[in-house]
Parts: sequence; structure tokens; C-alpha cells
Amino acid sequence: MDRQRTRLCGPLRSSLENSDIRTGKFQFTSQPQPHGSGPHNNNIEVHFHEDHSKLTLLDWPNSVRESIVNLETNMRVIKSEVITTALKLLDEVGLEGLTMRKLAEALKIQAPSLYWHFANKDALLEGMADALMQSVATSNPADEPWDACLGRVASEMRDALLSRRDAARVFAGTYPLSENVLRVGSLLISSLKQAGADDRVATWGAFTIVYFVIGFVIEEQALGGGKENASPEEAHILSGFPLATIAIREITAANAAERFAFGLDLQIRALRVLVGEMVPN
Repeated sequence: MDRQRTRLCGPLRSSLENSDIRTGKFQFTSQPQPHGSGPHNNNIEVHFHEDHSKLTLLDWPNSVRESIVNLETNMRVIKSEVITTALKLLDEVGLEGLTMRKLAEALKIQAPSLYWHFANKDALLEGMADALMQSVATSNPADEPWDACLGRVASEMRDALLSRRDAARVFAGTYPLSENVLRVGSLLISSLKQAGADDRVATWGAFTIVYFVIGFVIEEQALGGGKENASPEEAHILSGFPLATIAIREITAANAAERFAFGLDLQIRALRVLVGEMVPN
């Protein structure tokens, strides 16, 4: 269990002298100082337990409870600031350039301080992935058809990933069990369940759409303004593959939004057929 510590003072110190109390998220321990330091100089250490998601307050005085709540609130604000700064840095330096050291420099803190919130870069990327989904599916009409919901949410995901440099690559390969990611995923799955899909089809269908969005945006961001005209060597190679020449013409002639809409519609049509086969006549 990863435990990180800070020292508390004021009402929290006085209420916890000579005690060892555990809450759902924090463990407070009174640490006596060397003899002669004085009766009120004990250090109160707070240990943060990452395997607990909620804070449980015991029957302590209001001043103590407020101290604990304020501490957790400050932790949350600081963590949010780290993620916001990391996303801004991502725009500047890209995924390869995003390091814990550079992030610490941008925050004007020491690099080890980042591990207070994120054990490593993978954990940071999971936090960033969740933040990227914060704006997705925030308004969901109650009477929206299931297939329209799939299309809308997928399009909103694309917009969110396009809002930051390399955002699709940040999201790819992460499976954060966090609020926004779970909220969006649950909505996609529930839409397919509403249509009559079983657990397997609803889950696989939702993930297939997510994979399409991520893969499409990775390619979209990598191409940027598109590929320049083929070099003489490439043109010579293409001359032996006429269908490839046609494919390049068709892809470059359409904008990315049109190609995305085509691929998404193709998947939703397939899901309509598949789910329709599962629903009793």
C-alpha cells in the first residue's frame, strides 16, 4: 500500500495528541518527539491510502472534521492542477516530450512531489485520459434512439481527442477506472442494451466503436494537413498498383469528418443488423 505523509497542526493536532486513528482514507498517528521537546510538539502524520476512494469521518469535533475535509479538498484541487498543466504541456511537446521532470518544471515543483498524486507516467496518462472525456456525453436526451446516441457520443469523443495534441495516443492503451471514462463507456453499453443486445454484444459493440474513434483520430492527428504529392520513387511504385492510386485519390479527396462519419455509420448499421437478429419477432 502506497502511503504518503504530511504534518498537520492546529485543531487537528490538539485533538489527535497521543492517538492513532484510522479513517477510510487517512491514518493519523501521533509521533512523540525526543525528550525535552515539550508536551505539545508531537508530530501528527497523515498517511494517504490509495485503496480507499471515500473519506470516512469519525465522531470528532467539527474543527477536526473540517481540517480533514479541507485537506482532502486541497489534494483534489492540486491533482486537478497537475492534470490541467500536463494537458497544456502535451500541446507544447507531444506525448514523447511529456515527462514527469518537465511537468514538475512547468508546475514549479520538485519531480518527487508529483508521485504524491501519480505513481508513474502511466498513472498520469490515465488521469489525463479521464480529463479528456470530461466534456463528452454531458447532455443526453431521455428519448434519444440508441443508434443516434452511439453516433453522437462517438462524435463527441472524436472532438474531445482532437482538442489536444496526441490525445488519442494518450487515451489508447489506458483502462482507467475513473469517473468520466466509466460514465461514457456505460452510456454506450446501456444504449446497446436498450436496443436488445446481450451483455457480450453490448460490451464488444461499445468497445469496437471506441477503438474505431481512437484509431481514426490517431491517424487523423498523425497526418495533420495530409501527405504531400508522391515522390518520383513512390509514383513509380504506385504505377504497379492502380487500385492503391484510386484509394489515395478517394481518401485525399474527402475531408476527415466525412470519412469518420462513413466509418461510424458503417459500424452502427452492422450493430443494427446484429441486434435485430437477437430481438424476438
